[in-house]
Amino acid sequence: MEVPATGWAKDAGGVPDAALVARLGSDEGALDELFRRHRRMVLAYGARRCYQPADVADLLAATFLAALKTASRYDPTKGDVGPWLLALAHRQLGSMPGRQSSPRRAGRTDPAPRVLSDDAIARIEEQIDAAQCSVEIEHALLGLSERHREALRLVDYDHLTPTDAAQVTGLRPSAFRFRLARARRAFRSALRDPVPVARPRVALEVH
Repeated sequence: MEVPATGWAKDAGGVPDAALVARLGSDEGALDELFRRHRRMVLAYGARRCYQPADVADLLAATFLAALKTASRYDPTKGDVGPWLLALAHRQLGSMPGRQSSPRRAGRTDPAPRVLSDDAIARIEEQIDAAQCSVEIEHALLGLSERHREALRLVDYDHLTPTDAAQVTGLRPSAFRFRLARARRAFRSALRDPVPVARPRVALEVH
């Protein structure tokens, strides 16, 4: 079964997401329920941006730990919990030691944290491969700046609205729409006139 790439339940279980976030500091069950609702969304986000299943697992754990630590700063008037969690994941990804494709991370052989089952790890491997299956699209994306690449991924792969994607990146919606428009122009240009980009391939191993 593939990890869904989009969507989050705002009111599953009868308690709104925002109420769960408000309870994170005092109710252990609130974190469990928030994790149950949104783990697939965060996994899908990580699978499109990491080369190793263990890195996706690290990102998942770091995101929900950050949610626990920063729950008091969540403002429901500024957006839904889903984009807020992706904004946390976005920041955690940028601060992960040896982010994504460094030699140290590429060669790691320790198992992923047990927040993921072996079946989940296998599904993540499939998602990572699927996200990189089109050579032309992959090369075009690699020819873009990181900011443009992330704008396209958030809207076209994570299926966020520009307003929600702006929340993830910390931009105003108008500024994000401008960045997205420039990213799409650059992407179309890269598809028409591709520039060879060397990319290290990392073997996926789960022990």
